[in-house]
Amino acid sequence: MDEVLHLRPLRHPAVEWREIGGEATLVLPGETAASQELNEVASRIWELCDGRRTVREIAARVVEEFDVDLATAEHDAAEFVREMLRGGLLLPGDGASA
Repeated sequence: MDEVLHLRPLRHPAVEWREIGGEATLVLPGETAASQELNEVASRIWELCDGRRTVREIAARVVEEFDVDLATAEHDAAEFVREMLRGGLLLPGDGASA
């Protein structure tokens, strides 16, 4: 069981993002002003990270909106959230750690 599935990830308030054509670009805070491009599914996961939904609920939403099975959606959503938490772009939401 992946403990990340129980988190309610929240987008870091300092990260700016804009969506164009269903794909988001994240603009990271700091002197470097780096950016990160997300594909359509990752963009949707990012958008759903509002601190209210668990990663499991986000994955279920991805299954409804994209052609993917639940196991794959949960795995991919958990990996995405873990990566964004490590990068400081998402906050864990429940105070739990990834």
